[in-house]
Amino acid sequence: MAKNTEHDKIAVRLTQILLKLNQGDKLDPRELAQEFQVTLRTIQRDLLERFAYLPLKKENNLFQIIITDSAGGISKENKAKIFEPYFTTKHQSSGKGLSLALTYKVITEYHDGKIEVQNEEFIYENKNLSGVSFIFTFKTDE
Repeated sequence: MAKNTEHDKIAVRLTQILLKLNQGDKLDPRELAQEFQVTLRTIQRDLLERFAYLPLKKENNLFQIIITDSAGGISKENKAKIFEPYFTTKHQSSGKGLSLALTYKVITEYHDGKIEVQNEEFIYENKNLSGVSFIFTFKTDE
């Protein structure tokens, strides 16, 4: 039996989270904090104070998941490095810089997909917001 790699575990967890969200289920903030090794306050801030938008699109043989947040966007300098292993803008105690590198590897190698990143400005509930969109594109068999 083949040993599960870290990439396999992340691919399975990403699939579980997307299935849960697609079914309308809620994610438990305490479980997320423990799983991603961040404080509960960080998860609560991200869930309650920041906006995240997750539309799903299907067109022809392409399926897209677009994740947009209101966290201010990514600088041009950092945008060029975000998928590099160990790159982080966080303090060493709160991030290892592997999440986006592993996500990129899982999406591009395990799912033959691609990821695009772009800064966005938008209006939500009469507020001008800025953030970043991660656009995940996958091919479908249909």
